[in-house]
Amino acid sequence: METFHSRFSDECLNREWLLNLREARVVIEDWRQHYNTERPYSRLGYMSPQSFIANQKVSP
Repeated sequence: METFHSRFSDECLNREWLLNLREARVVIEDWRQHYNTERPYSRLGYMSPQSFIANQKVSP
């Protein structure tokens, strides 16, 4: 969990000033979508979750 919070701070919160709650929600949701679907993970062979799932569907 510490790694997640560290990445969240470094990759999302520390990159730009969030001027209001609406902007914060949009920026955080965009980052969350990227983190959960597009970002490569070492545990998945440095593939994104989307690529990993697509690869699993193709493989027998």
